[in-house]
Amino acid sequence: MPEAIQFIATRDKIIREVNKHFNNLLPKIDTELSAPQMATFGDSVIFCWNVEHELKFKTIHLVDIWLRSFYYRSFLSNLFFRGNVSFGKYVFDENSHTALDTAVSDAASWYEETNWTGIMATPMCSFIIDTNKEFMKHQKEVTG
Repeated sequence: MPEAIQFIATRDKIIREVNKHFNNLLPKIDTELSAPQMATFGDSVIFCWNVEHELKFKTIHLVDIWLRSFYYRSFLSNLFFRGNVSFGKYVFDENSHTALDTAVSDAASWYEETNWTGIMATPMCSFIIDTNKEFMKHQKEVTG
């Protein structure tokens, strides 16, 4: 099988496995988060989660679980990805599997900064995570 076709088949198999694992977790967790929408070009993949409610630390943690599972399974299959996590607005077109807007631009702008395989939070994403951590810490202090 040509290398490109093998890459696509393996990537799609990994995504199916991760979605199955993720969907099995969801009934155990009180969340509105579902598996991501996916856009691809070449060997790049964009995962988009539609978060209609206020972004909460639990949501960030679930995205982290999904991405770690994807990366781990990819690594075991000898597919090596690098990428960035961002939070923000995006538009996703189902017909062309295209994702655009500020969240995608933020992640793309940091893509070349990583010269390794792995997943990195963009500075904007790190700010949101840190803000949520501080909010959760404050909530615990207030509610005891």
